[in-house]
Amino acid sequence: MDMGVLSVKAWCSVDQIAARRQPVLRVGNGFMSNTAMENLTYIDKRLTDLEIKSSYAEDLLDTLNQTVFRQQAQIDMLVRELRSLREQASEASGRRGLADDLPPHY
Repeated sequence: MDMGVLSVKAWCSVDQIAARRQPVLRVGNGFMSNTAMENLTYIDKRLTDLEIKSSYAEDLLDTLNQTVFRQQAQIDMLVRELRSLREQASEASGRRGLADDLPPHY
């Protein structure tokens, strides 16, 4: 391994690499230690996991929004039907006579 190839853009300085005494991988224009590579792999995996969780959460939110919208439409329809039934009941109760109040066995 040629340590003279390092440039200013290197991920680790020559002193850091020598102090760690770990094998170095060439990445782009610089060098990176195995530990740094493992950290980047770990961070990349966590980022991917978070993106997956985020997409599931967005899908769940869309599903819940659709459910709430349908339920609100049902509630609105039931409120209209209840008003209609109350109006019909009040109209029917106004037309009752004494004969309607007698029990059916008379």
